[in-house]
Amino acid sequence: MVDEMARATLTELEARLIESVRSGTVLDLTGDRPRPSGDEMKSWDSAHDIRAWVIRDLLTGRLLDDPDPRGVRLCGARVLDRMDLRGVTSDVPLDLLDCHLPGGVELRDAKLRDVGIRRCLVEQVVVAVRTIISGQLSFSGSRFNATSHVCLIADGLRVGQDLTLAGLTLDGAARLVGARIGGRLVASGTVARSPGIAIDADGIQIGQDLKLDRNFTANGTVRLVGAQVGGEFDATAGTFTSSSGSALIADGLKVEQSLILGRGFNATGAGAGAVRLTGAHIGGRISAAAATIDNPAGSALIADGLRVDQDLDFGDGFIATGDGEYGAVRLLGAQIAGLLILRSAQLVNTSGPALYADRLQVGQSLLMLAGLDVRGAGGQGALRLYAAQIAGSLMISGSTIHNASGPAISAGQMGVGADMTLQAGLIVTGAVRLWHAHIGGSLNIRKVSLSSISGPALDADGLKVDHDLFLGVELIASGSGDGAVRFVGAKIGDGSLKGTINNPTGTALLCDGMEVANYFYLEDGFNATGSGSHGAVSLLNAHIRGQLGATGAVCLSNQSGPALNAAGMRVELDLLIRAGFAAVGAGEEGVVRFDGTQVRTLDIELDQIRDTSGRPGDLHVDGLEYTGLPEQQSVTEWLAVLAHRTPRYAAQPYRQLAAATQAAGHDGDTRRIMIAQREDQLRRRTITGKSDRIWVRLTGFLLGYGYQPWRALLGLLVVIGASVALSTIVGGHGGLRHTPRAAVPNVSCTMVERVGVGLDLSVPLIRTGARDICTTTATAAGDTVAVAGWILQMAAWAFATLFIAGFTGAVRKT
Repeated sequence: MVDEMARATLTELEARLIESVRSGTVLDLTGDRPRPSGDEMKSWDSAHDIRAWVIRDLLTGRLLDDPDPRGVRLCGARVLDRMDLRGVTSDVPLDLLDCHLPGGVELRDAKLRDVGIRRCLVEQVVVAVRTIISGQLSFSGSRFNATSHVCLIADGLRVGQDLTLAGLTLDGAARLVGARIGGRLVASGTVARSPGIAIDADGIQIGQDLKLDRNFTANGTVRLVGAQVGGEFDATAGTFTSSSGSALIADGLKVEQSLILGRGFNATGAGAGAVRLTGAHIGGRISAAAATIDNPAGSALIADGLRVDQDLDFGDGFIATGDGEYGAVRLLGAQIAGLLILRSAQLVNTSGPALYADRLQVGQSLLMLAGLDVRGAGGQGALRLYAAQIAGSLMISGSTIHNASGPAISAGQMGVGADMTLQAGLIVTGAVRLWHAHIGGSLNIRKVSLSSISGPALDADGLKVDHDLFLGVELIASGSGDGAVRFVGAKIGDGSLKGTINNPTGTALLCDGMEVANYFYLEDGFNATGSGSHGAVSLLNAHIRGQLGATGAVCLSNQSGPALNAAGMRVELDLLIRAGFAAVGAGEEGVVRFDGTQVRTLDIELDQIRDTSGRPGDLHVDGLEYTGLPEQQSVTEWLAVLAHRTPRYAAQPYRQLAAATQAAGHDGDTRRIMIAQREDQLRRRTITGKSDRIWVRLTGFLLGYGYQPWRALLGLLVVIGASVALSTIVGGHGGLRHTPRAAVPNVSCTMVERVGVGLDLSVPLIRTGARDICTTTATAAGDTVAVAGWILQMAAWAFATLFIAGFTGAVRKT
């Protein structure tokens, strides 16, 4: 019902407003003049004045009972007093354009249809607590500069359609805690200024898009903790700045579609994260192309536990600069269902990790592409992917990863479902750590520079690679300490190594205990330069189920130890070291070590295995086991190697070679090998006792150390011949006479009888009976036969005994 008393008090301008509401027209008090500025609004005279209660009564029907559906539309007015619409319920739209509201607006607990306060100057706080707007609410282009630090209080606000804050200027904070917006919340170009929290929208629910884009500016923290966005969250070209805390806090944020931190997005904060997305869930993708996030006192981006149902793209021009041990960009335990992409981006932290992504889960691939610059510091690593799980591939190419005081990449226990590739101009300063990582495909490292001054360049102890390990051409790895490139205890499918590895203070390539399912090749162009007693390349106790090959222009160098240390290695198929292979080493440990090594086929080219002076280098082969004979050397040549190119005497290499020749049916070679063993033993003076050496030399001369017993038999034949000659010659000159028992006593013995005496004197255990009828005389000749006979008899027994001992192998056992 119309209040006639109220209508009677209306001014002419207020009466015009009522008629405009009746007719559905706009009451425009600006005329043809351009949009008024704030200062112009403040200078308006009474010709622009409308009392606030008039607007209230129009909405409630006290001044007009049949308003046009287009509602109250007022332009260029000054609303006197505070526009108090508390508790008002109305279906009449309200649209104030270019108006001056010095007393502010009170909408607490109101239930209205559409409200627009557009391009207005509001000098007191706007309150919309628990307000319900069934249609749209717009503050676009307005300026709120309340004298208090809060300009807009809208906790619990309900808007059925869009809330538009586009171009709004807030000279204080805005509160939208627990608000519910059925449509979009648009704050494009909005400026909010507050020394603490600029916009507090914790728990806000937005049915469609949230747009903080196109020069949105917040000088103070923007809070969206627990917010829900039914569409897309677009912050392209938005600027978020806070000098006392985080610039954007969106912990627990839920976005049904994508989060766009697009080109021109800029966030500068302090403390625990300039931008916080801890526990957030993004139903689409996150795009941060050309975004800049900076925090001089903490992390730039904290997104621990973040869930992204599609891709996370830190794309072209993304820059994150942070400080401290928690990382410039933190993705601890984050889950990315699609791709994680870092391309032409820059992540910098001068006192901790640049990317801290322990336990990260990526449903597809992690791609770090051309132009990526990652710079971190400290022992945690510049790029941390500890225990990260990547279902697809991990590719790093054309990038720079730098840490002068610790590892560049720390990815221990990381899992990669497909291939891991480091390639195409990647430069890494600091160690790459892949401790106990698991790569489901292949590990490919090519056209890469890896360097570390404080340890290994590539540290992959315990790594598991289901398919190939490929260190390709143009790889340059420089490290220090115990291994420039380490695969200790690693398990791989196949191995193919090229490139250059240098370590001035230790082993270049350290593969102790490595297990290879198939082949392992040092290929054409592989160069390793190391230092120390462990070897330039070490395969100590490695197990290779296929072939081990080193062919083509392969060069291993060590100025203070072995070039190749493969002691205890097991190769189930062939060991192939062929033409082009060169190894230079020094020291007592030899140039190449195969002690305790087991292979099937031994195929080694020895010409280019040399010591540092250029002479043929020593090999350690004590305990080397193989089947068949060495492929590249004859038995004679291999014996020369054992005798002159091994650092010390060992029996096993000779016995191994002898077993091979014996298995091949070459018994003569077998005996020759065992004789060579004894000669080497004597030459190197491993037999220390003088009497023992004499005995060995004697058996060597007389029996060939027990392997040529025919020498003793020959000696026995010589003794027999000498005895027969002595008895026949000297006996024929009065040395022998018939005994009294002879048929014709005291006469010279016949030739046959003298030969029989010679045989009786020299052949053990055999008697002709000649000495029974023929004996020595008491003459000088007889004495000669007697004494010489004793000597020859002892010599005969000695040779016979030696022959039996040599034939039965008794001498060999001594």
